[in-house]
Amino acid sequence: MPLISESAIQAVFDYLEGECGGAAQAKADVVLAEYRVKSARARLILAAPKELRGVDLRKAWAESHEDYIEAYEAEARAAKQWELHLRMKTWAEATYRAWQTQESNERSLRKF
Repeated sequence: MPLISESAIQAVFDYLEGECGGAAQAKADVVLAEYRVKSARARLILAAPKELRGVDLRKAWAESHEDYIEAYEAEARAAKQWELHLRMKTWAEATYRAWQTQESNERSLRKF
């Protein structure tokens, strides 16, 4: 009895076939979220109250602002989705390699 069933390898093929668009979108979401964090930070530094004259104080005000925190949380969510795609791809590729080895071993055994 094979360790990796036909239905399991079919699931891998289905995932790899359909994964491309989702992974590309997840990566695009990360890039866009990173930009939005930088943009929010810069915008908030410029909008900091005038009495905050020091650059460090303006940065601290900006980075503690709710808009910055929301952008940063969105970046974290996007990064999580990207990491999930990477993990699933790694699982699918490892399963596929194991299946190839299994198939090769079974072919070799049939020769004896």
